[in-house]
Amino acid sequence: MHVLIFALGFVFLSRERLLSMIAGAFLLGLLPLIAAVIKPGCFGGADIKFIISTGWLFGLRSGALVMVLGLLFSIIITFIASLFKQKRIKTAPMIPFFCMAGLLIFSTF
Repeated sequence: MHVLIFALGFVFLSRERLLSMIAGAFLLGLLPLIAAVIKPGCFGGADIKFIISTGWLFGLRSGALVMVLGLLFSIIITFIASLFKQKRIKTAPMIPFFCMAGLLIFSTF
């Protein structure tokens, strides 16, 4: 899936967007990588690859918006889910939340 999103970025590749796409892939991928090194288990390898590929597809500004919206969706949905469950939710996969945010941003792209 990450490879397909990365390949889709080549469809939208232009000289004007190239620097933003490279910066988005590098900088947005670097943030969760650093977080995963500092606190193991907070981001998985698939989450990091997905963020890198969405940073490449959307560029730095829209990719950061996908990341922020995905984290916000994660907080809201995990909080609602924890209201209905007896035990506290410690970890949740982030890719579904990043996918929801990516679809929302891609529909306005």
